[in-house]
Amino acid sequence: MIFQLALKNLWAGRLRTWLNLLVLSLTLGTMIFIQALMEGTLEQMLKARMAEEVGGGQLWFGPYDPLDPLSLEKANGPLPPEVALAVDRGEATVVLALFGTAYPQGRMTSVVLKGINPNQSVLALSFAPLAQAPPSVALPVMVGERMAKQLSLAVGDRFTLLWRAQAGAFDALEVQLVGLFSTQVPSMDQGQLWFRLEDLQRMNGTAGQASLVVFRHHPPASQGVWTAKSPETLMQDSIEMMATKSAGNRLFYLLLLMLSLLAVFDSQALAVFRRRKEVGTLMALGFSNQKILALFLAEGMGLGLLASLLTLAWGWPLAGYLVREGLDFGVSGDSYGMALSSRFYPAFSAQMVLESFGIVNLLVSLVSFLPLRKITGLSPADAIRGNWL
Repeated sequence: MIFQLALKNLWAGRLRTWLNLLVLSLTLGTMIFIQALMEGTLEQMLKARMAEEVGGGQLWFGPYDPLDPLSLEKANGPLPPEVALAVDRGEATVVLALFGTAYPQGRMTSVVLKGINPNQSVLALSFAPLAQAPPSVALPVMVGERMAKQLSLAVGDRFTLLWRAQAGAFDALEVQLVGLFSTQVPSMDQGQLWFRLEDLQRMNGTAGQASLVVFRHHPPASQGVWTAKSPETLMQDSIEMMATKSAGNRLFYLLLLMLSLLAVFDSQALAVFRRRKEVGTLMALGFSNQKILALFLAEGMGLGLLASLLTLAWGWPLAGYLVREGLDFGVSGDSYGMALSSRFYPAFSAQMVLESFGIVNLLVSLVSFLPLRKITGLSPADAIRGNWL
C-alpha cells in the first residue's frame, strides 16, 4: 500500500517529478560516461603500448635506461643463449640503442638511434622500407610521422648523423630517410631514428649485442646483467597518470552529485511542507510516524529507481554508438604525451553501471529522509494545523 501511494504521489507531482528525474538522469549518465571514458582511454593506451612498444615483456641490459640517453653508450651486451634461441625462433626481437646527434637541413637535434630487425613481427610497427631499401642507399633510416614533421623531413631526404661508438671515438655519416611509420606511442616516435640492426651494430662496433629484447609473450627470468621487465612495470607511468586523472574526476562527480541531491532535498522539503494536511489526515486514519516516514522514503527511492530506468532508456543506445564509433575530440593523445589516437572509445561495464546506480539511489534515499525528521512525534491535530515546530 505504501509503495502504491508513493507512485501515485510521484505521478501527481508532474513537472516537479520530471525535473527531478531529468536532473538525476543527467547526473547518472554523466558519471557513467566519464568513468567509461577514463577506463576506455586507459585500456586503449595500454593496448597500443603493448602492441607497438612493450610486447609481452622485455629484458634490459644492465645500465640501459630509456630516460637517460647518456647511459646508452655502455648499455649493450651479448645475448644469453636462451634469449638468442627465442630471437631465432621469432618469439622475440632485439633492439640496440645509441645516443647521437642529427643535422637535418643544418639544424642540430639530439636523437636516440635504434636498430631493429626490419622483418620482425613481435611489434605491430612495420619497418619493411628498411629491408627494401635499394643498394644505392648506404645507410637507410626510418622515423615516425611526428618526428618527420618536427624535423621537416620527407622520404628521400639526406642528412648528417653524428654518434659516439662504444670504443669512444666519434664518427659521422650521411643517412637517407627511406620511409615513415605511424604509431600511437609517442616514445617510439619522438626523438627516435630507426636503423637496420646490423647497420647500427656495425656503426657501434658491437656485433651480436643489444640493449633490450622485446618478447612476444612473457620474458624469461632475469639472467645476470639482463633484467626482466613485465608489461605492468613498463607501463606503470601510464597507469599512474590515469589514476591521477581519475582522482581529479571524483571531485567533479562530488560537485555534480551535490547539485542534483540539493534539487531532490529542496523538492522533498517543499513536498513535506505543502502536504502537511495530507500527513495529518493519514495520521488520523491510523498511519504511524514510521509509516509516514516510509511513504516519503518510498517516494525518494522510487525517484531514484525511475531516474535509473530513464538513464538506461537514453544511455543504452548512446553507449552502444560510442563503443562502436568512438568519440573524436579533434586532438590526438600524443599532444599530451599519451599513446592515443584522436578517436576515443569508452569502455562500459555492468559493474560500473550498477555501482553508479546504487550510489545515487542510496544518496537520494538519504536526502529524502532528511526533511522528514520533524514528522517524528507529531500528533494528527498538530500536523493538520501545521504546527511543525
